Amino acid sequence: MSIAKGTFNIEFIHSKKELQRAYKHNYRHEGFYACNVDKDSSYLNEQLIGSSEETYEKAFQRRIGESGYYDTHKIHKNAVMGISLCMELGDGDLPKGFKYDEWKKKNIDFLCKEFSKENVVSAVLHMDEGKPHIHALVIPISNGKLSSRSYLPTRSSLIELHNRYYQDCSKDLDLSPENSGVFAQHKDVKRFLYTPLDNVAKECLCKPEPQETMEEYYERANEDYKDLKFSDFKKSQKIRFLAEENELLRKANHRAKEEIKEELKKEIVKETGCKTYEQYLDRTRAYVELKRGLNFIDITDSERAKEIKQVIKEVFDKAQKVDKIYSLEDQELGDNTYRPIDSENFNRYMEDFEEDDYEDIFV
Repeated sequence: MSIAKGTFNIEFIHSKKELQRAYKHNYRHEGFYACNVDKDSSYLNEQLIGSSEETYEKAFQRRIGESGYYDTHKIHKNAVMGISLCMELGDGDLPKGFKYDEWKKKNIDFLCKEFSKENVVSAVLHMDEGKPHIHALVIPISNGKLSSRSYLPTRSSLIELHNRYYQDCSKDLDLSPENSGVFAQHKDVKRFLYTPLDNVAKECLCKPEPQETMEEYYERANEDYKDLKFSDFKKSQKIRFLAEENELLRKANHRAKEEIKEELKKEIVKETGCKTYEQYLDRTRAYVELKRGLNFIDITDSERAKEIKQVIKEVFDKAQKVDKIYSLEDQELGDNTYRPIDSENFNRYMEDFEEDDYEDIFV
């Protein structure tokens, strides 16, 4: 079996009702146990940050009060009141010598570093479900105000956050990385279908009641059948909705990747001083081929390789002088137009650049 992945999922909370639901699920309040929870193992759950005595609503009000900004301002209607995060050990075998305590510490340190220690109001380890995972709640206060954009301004920043999570929390523990570019969200447990197969196998038609006529039994059984069909319809609608949502996420991920690629190309062009990214690729290919040739010559004739390297260095130095002339002329012109340097300047910088000097090397 493959090595387990360290996954990192995120969801934005916009209302007090959602805060309340997250609190009750994380602290296993009666009525908020999913059917995949093993109650006999709930004693293994662990409080990592915060206290169960402080509800998420109270934690939110406390952080808002500490900021002071909302003493004279109202909270925006669509403000992100909380960021719910879930760090999970996915399917697969844990690496040899894996330490849970080290994994927990790395996750807590990551949360405090990324979202500020005072904003992380709760973190709970769940060991009573299929996979060990940590639920955390962040109240995104920045500069005294609620601002999730201060921490996650764009969709591409989510990719960067996932990459940092792998570097900080998974790589050193030999866990596998998440699937690239997937923006999974840890939705409420009610969005998932936890229907054990053995329960399905036990389902059957209801039995006739004593003194019940065939017509009465038919009507009652028919109502049950309609309820069942309606439930199946809702499930099929949910599956269709999730498929559409998955397709939208896939397209958004693709666009985000393309945007990041373009930004990286611009950065490379800017840092290398090339006109275009294609020019940078051409120079890189030429440099690689040159290195290969020099390595081959170095094996067969090291002295000749040294001579060639010295010649290349001199050529590069003089080429840099020529580029400097172009750059100075561009500044005088006030635009990005390259104009040929005059013969006087060219001869002044290239007067000792004779082709015969290298003829014996390259022939």
